[in-house]
Amino acid sequence: MFQCLGSVFFILGFKSLPLADAFVIASLLPVASAFLGFFLFNERVSILALPAMLIGSIGVAIMFLDVMHEMRIGYVYLILGVLSASTSLVIARYIGKFASNPMALIFWPSLLMALGAAVYIWDQNLSFATQSFEFLYLNACLLLYGLWLTIYLINFISVHLMTAIFNLQFVWFVIIGYMAFSDVPSGVVWIGAIVLIGATTAVALCEYRESKER
Repeated sequence: MFQCLGSVFFILGFKSLPLADAFVIASLLPVASAFLGFFLFNERVSILALPAMLIGSIGVAIMFLDVMHEMRIGYVYLILGVLSASTSLVIARYIGKFASNPMALIFWPSLLMALGAAVYIWDQNLSFATQSFEFLYLNACLLLYGLWLTIYLINFISVHLMTAIFNLQFVWFVIIGYMAFSDVPSGVVWIGAIVLIGATTAVALCEYRESKER
């Protein structure tokens, strides 16, 4: 359920904001996952997680205050998406301790999203151009592979350490946003990105050092 909600919120957020702006909010995933893992399953959290969360919130606030009023709903969608996605990842890590087949954690949420999308398309009487199905098929294959790889790796490293690595996507989001949609990140976006990525990377490095010492 949380995976489906996260997908819906992220799609709504991506429709409202440029890719680079959207990614900066999504980079809160590592810190949110750290806190949810601690509160839900009593997982050990780095001492840097709390200040990183505070610093990350400041980075989001800087960007939120700079955007136009009609775009702020996109930030709300993305924050809800971060909370839903991080909850889904933490629960998947917990289930992965007992389930040996990662496909079980992928098939049912994907089936639920497919059924929900089918109902929405039928209800709204939507139609797609023939060439759109090529992109839909490519997106589905890449998404399925990404989900499988994420669920597989989540059994070996902590959620917030893995999601911190996802911050490397910022470079791709900037390049794709510029080439496909002519999006040019503003100075505030770069500042917010540096603040957020720096905070989450600090949590990941601290976690990595402590794991080597144990």
